[in-house]
Amino acid sequence: MATRYGLFTKLSAEEVLRRAEKFFCPGGGVTITVAQQGNLTEVDLVAREWESQVLAFMRRLPKATPR
Repeated sequence: MATRYGLFTKLSAEEVLRRAEKFFCPGGGVTITVAQQGNLTEVDLVAREWESQVLAFMRRLPKATPR
């Protein structure tokens, strides 16, 4: 079963993906989707047995609140 997580950040979509690639390396059961929403980036993560790693990655991203 997959678990979905999401957040908004002030980082660019490209920077989020760069950090994700470095953090997760090749492989793993994580799907990441990013979408630019004005000056924020919406990050959607789906984990399959990698929940603790996804939560650790999310803690490393600066959070932002959409208005």
